[in-house]
Amino acid sequence: MADSGEQNGNGHAPAAAGNAPVEPQQQQPAGADEAELVWKLRKYLVLMAILVAAITFQAGLAPPGGVWQESNKGRVASDIVMRSSYPRRYHVFFYCNTTAFGASLMVLILLLVRKVSRNPVWLRALQFAMILGLLGLMGAYAAGSCREVRASVYIWVLLLAIFAYVTLHVVFFKHLAPEGLRKFLSGVKKRWKGTLGHIFNSSKPDKQKASNAERVADDGVNSINIEEPERNGSSEQVLAAAAAEEEEEKKKKEKEAADKKREEEVEHLERNRSSLLVLATLAATVTYVAGLSPPGGFWSDDNNNHIPGDPVLRDHYPRRFKAFFYCNATAFAGSLVIIIMLLSQTALDHVVKSNALRMCVLVSLFGLMGAYAAGSCREVHTSIYVFALVGAVFLYLIIKFIGPAVPKPGGVGNTITRLEEKWDKLLKKLKDFFMTPSERDQPPQSNNSNSSNTDDPAKDGLQKLHTYLLLLGILAATVTYQAGLNPPGGFWTDSTDEHTAGDPILEVISPKRYKAFFYCNATAFVASLVIIILLQSQQITLHAMKRNVLQTAMAVVLFGLMGAYVAGSSRKFSTSIYVFILVLLVFAYVALHTIYVPRILKAPVKKLIEDIEASIPESSQNLGPSELATEEKDLQKRRKFLMLLAILAASITYQTGISPPGGFWTDNNGHRAGNSVFRDEFRNRYRVFFYFNATAFMASLAVILLLVSKRLCDRGLKCYALRTCVLVDLISLMGAFAAGSCRKVSTSAYVILVIVAVFVYVMIQVMVLVYAKDKVNKLMVWMFKGQMASYKILEHQDTSTDRKRSTREHKWRKDLMMIGTLAITVTYQAGLLPPGGVWPDDRDGHFAGDPILHDTNLTRYKVFFYCNATAFMASMVMVSLLLNNTISKYKRSLLVMKTAMVLGLLGLLGAYAAGSCRKFKTSAYIFALVIAVIIYIVIHVLLSFDEVARLVKEKWEKWVGCLQNSFGCN
Repeated sequence: MADSGEQNGNGHAPAAAGNAPVEPQQQQPAGADEAELVWKLRKYLVLMAILVAAITFQAGLAPPGGVWQESNKGRVASDIVMRSSYPRRYHVFFYCNTTAFGASLMVLILLLVRKVSRNPVWLRALQFAMILGLLGLMGAYAAGSCREVRASVYIWVLLLAIFAYVTLHVVFFKHLAPEGLRKFLSGVKKRWKGTLGHIFNSSKPDKQKASNAERVADDGVNSINIEEPERNGSSEQVLAAAAAEEEEEKKKKEKEAADKKREEEVEHLERNRSSLLVLATLAATVTYVAGLSPPGGFWSDDNNNHIPGDPVLRDHYPRRFKAFFYCNATAFAGSLVIIIMLLSQTALDHVVKSNALRMCVLVSLFGLMGAYAAGSCREVHTSIYVFALVGAVFLYLIIKFIGPAVPKPGGVGNTITRLEEKWDKLLKKLKDFFMTPSERDQPPQSNNSNSSNTDDPAKDGLQKLHTYLLLLGILAATVTYQAGLNPPGGFWTDSTDEHTAGDPILEVISPKRYKAFFYCNATAFVASLVIIILLQSQQITLHAMKRNVLQTAMAVVLFGLMGAYVAGSSRKFSTSIYVFILVLLVFAYVALHTIYVPRILKAPVKKLIEDIEASIPESSQNLGPSELATEEKDLQKRRKFLMLLAILAASITYQTGISPPGGFWTDNNGHRAGNSVFRDEFRNRYRVFFYFNATAFMASLAVILLLVSKRLCDRGLKCYALRTCVLVDLISLMGAFAAGSCRKVSTSAYVILVIVAVFVYVMIQVMVLVYAKDKVNKLMVWMFKGQMASYKILEHQDTSTDRKRSTREHKWRKDLMMIGTLAITVTYQAGLLPPGGVWPDDRDGHFAGDPILHDTNLTRYKVFFYCNATAFMASMVMVSLLLNNTISKYKRSLLVMKTAMVLGLLGLLGAYAAGSCRKFKTSAYIFALVIAVIIYIVIHVLLSFDEVARLVKEKWEKWVGCLQNSFGCN
């Protein structure tokens, strides 16, 4: 029946072929569809490119196999172990990883530069860069995640097998499956949806109204059929005319229903596509990092018949390592297949409509769970707990979800009903109390797609700031969580000289610097969690934004990151002073450049800028209202892309600045524990890396602060201040990668060549398309047979599609998907690399690769492990529910998924408090900070309401009068 529905939908196409809008779409070439798909998904492609750049950047600075810890036997400390043990494998990894890094930068620049977008050259270059980047990722993963040829071959065979499965699945169910099997599966699907709708849907009055309306309509038709013959003598003509009219009306309704069904299918396809792309991108990110840096670390010497650079877990727990490796590799390959399939217009509709991609998603999610259970612990009962936790979380959410639909005894049902009525009354009173008199008089607005367009500037500002603040909160929580669990300086690996193994080294050698880092990092972490939670309530968020509470919290996060970076990235006062001076210089430049634009520019530069701006067809000069609206929307999207780039650039530079390549010394034998090994052994390279990384970090923070302010953002875009900061950010990232990812001039030269090639290629495209655009267009029209004209349609299709998708429920689900996927990322990494590090050897009754914290502070380790595992599994359950359209379309599921989100965030908070410190007072500080921040925000929000402010003012005047009278009497 499902196939017949699709045939009916397609059957209307010839009838509508005479209409003007439909015929050009049927004649569009395949390239136009691909360009339209890429343009619709550009936001997610930007996210994918930035994350690929981030993980390849981190993998280049911390390569698989680790680095040498001592300078002996002709080796240099902080040099790469794998280059000596497996030189061929290391070279394959290095060149593939660097190629993926350069390709991701090319994708990023091509998506952000407007001058080269929406033409065939741009599309082919973008597709080539994406394919090159994914192949580079695959090659680097196959070379760096294992040490045996058969394991590397397994990864490629797995990728091809998943591709073959998806292809055969689609081909079989579209062309080869028997009709009986199709009808059976379609019936099962309809029965499943009907059962869920019967349980969860509470819109019975609507159904009754619809049935009553149908009865009224039937009565009306019967009365017409009965009364008309009495008025007119020719009953047969009247009946024939009525039947023809009824048939025409029926066809019209069927056509409208078919069109509406097609629109809903397209909308569902786009939503599924975006959600799956976000999930697959982040799953590929986390499995790539975990595959190159497996739990337990690597051997750093060649004693006891093992090879330096081999995974420690493979020697002590071979079965556990195999389970981790195969589950992680399966999740990685499945994620890459999902990404490639979602970016292919040819097979996209059939793949998404079928269950092939759903199977790939299930394989990836179960692969993540299996890898986490195998790699995050060393005992069987803790692995069992991880899987049991999935069932417990699912059971809780199911009870929460179907509780209202389950029949209850009379007394229990009446009690629940009374409590719900009391709760509804309380919420109504609070809502009336929060609303102003003018808001109370307004009629309630429907929850349609245009509900976001209000006359309240605060609400408009909230809608625009919501995404930025949420992204900032999520990624700030991510990096501060990881930095808190793995602080700068590393951990002690033995219990001598009055210190305990697993304790932070920086706390002993520089307690003031460690305290500054810890308190700044913890403040930023807690403030980011508070931002995430507050953004889930629109009423509180609106009033908090009016009083600039959220902006203040964001500034606290950024300045907390700055303070933690200054304290943790260096050990000398001179380098800390450089970072402070850099902050002042960056912000002074941006402020001067946005507030005062110099009139005197050099003639060649000014003429070049004018020529480029004059050649852009979307220029905002001499535009009508519709063009200005399109230009404003384009500016908002550029602002969002730049915000995403700046936040992720700040996150990776923060992590690499606090934990530089090469690691830290763990003893005081001829050097100082906690200092960077890279700094002592390769001083010049370290300086280049440090200054480039610090510059990129501060430039990213400057871009974030500018983008949050609309006034400064618009002026910054017009005067090229933001573009300059972004360019400095990218160049600094590349320089830090070139200096920190390799130790020889030849490999550094390759990195520099890749960087130069990316910039030269993009600049050539810009110059050619600006100064020789007509010639290029004629050439492309001749080559692609009129394909150029189809790219102009994208501008008009984009706004209507975005308007249809901008419902409130979809927005919340998209936010929850982002929160859930990034929570999975951070908890997965923290579970595989627990705080305190791992034992480097087999001495004193412990195994190399086992968590040190497990042996030195078992209670704290258990609290961390269970909280982190709870957050991981709650996030997995939330993402699974979000990907199920049958369940997630009901409003009741939104509360369930938000409950899972809060559970995950509380688990994150508990894991951070247990794993980021070793003393009770520092753990208590984190919870006290949470309570203090929440109390401050609640007080600040309440004071923004007129009635509360009036009440506080009256009480204050009363107390002041009492004090004055008491002092006067005395």
